[in-house]
Amino acid sequence: MDVIFVRHGRAEDLKDKKDDAKRQLTPKGKKEIFKIISEAKKNLKADYKILIWTSSALRAEQTAQIISDELNADTISSFDFIKDGDYDSLIKQFDNVDENSTVFIVGHEPYLSRWSKLIYNARISFNKGTMVGFEMQSRNPYKGELIWIIHSNLPHHFDSTDKSNNDELTLKKFKQMMVDILNEITDMQKLYLEMPDDIEFAHQIRVKIRQLRSLLSFIKPILYEQDYKQNQEKLKEIAKRFSYIREIDVLIEHWQSILEKNLDLVTDKSALMKVLSDEREKEKSLLIEYISQGLMNADLSCIFTQIIGWDDKKDILLKRFVLKR
Repeated sequence: MDVIFVRHGRAEDLKDKKDDAKRQLTPKGKKEIFKIISEAKKNLKADYKILIWTSSALRAEQTAQIISDELNADTISSFDFIKDGDYDSLIKQFDNVDENSTVFIVGHEPYLSRWSKLIYNARISFNKGTMVGFEMQSRNPYKGELIWIIHSNLPHHFDSTDKSNNDELTLKKFKQMMVDILNEITDMQKLYLEMPDDIEFAHQIRVKIRQLRSLLSFIKPILYEQDYKQNQEKLKEIAKRFSYIREIDVLIEHWQSILEKNLDLVTDKSALMKVLSDEREKEKSLLIEYISQGLMNADLSCIFTQIIGWDDKKDILLKRFVLKR
């Protein structure tokens, strides 16, 4: 069984609709879904039955309809549990699916990211109009391998089944990998603004920044020394801004664990928690201001611009790949 998570396409702004569930896809959102399903067709197993499940939100149902039309699928099934992020209900529904099936699941963030982590042991951030394909390896528990990712805003997609050793293809994938991480970071900061009390987003931003810094170190030979240092400093500063709130979250988790295990030993249970909670609120406000003012995006945009310009230094980078093998 193959499972494909799909985040709905771009939709009307919430301020334009009082009911979130009734927001429709924008014309651009529809075009992006047409684009990614056309690309996704290349990765589908020809002999597999197509199933399309969708959130009951209108923007998701419209996304599912475009997919259905392009694949000539017979039916679309709408489920509230996809809209509500109920993973247990999703798993129960999986139990009714035949092995030779491809299941499209059209849903929302942050649920798709969370479900990806449960299935693949890695959190994947979904931009609007992103498709991620998994090949299920087991049913008890449900675990799968990531086989492809398609972003609506990228010209190429990652395909783990491609075993080509072509250096130029490797360069494209390496470049795409960094662009993907930048897109994930950008998406996560938006999610942080929507759900600043979800401790996972701040943590994942720090993880992705570390990954990006490691990749930058790898391509250091093709960068001007000054550019390399500036980019590393920018990423280091971003990670530093999210470090303190992560430390507070860890302390809160540890303190809650101590309270649960030592109910009779701790007399003043609320004093430390109040200090930590107040400190977290202060740091949360600073991060919201930092992201909202566009300071983080400005630094990420500079790095993105340099990565896009790699093609001008392709020969140097290809030599780097050869030396690493």
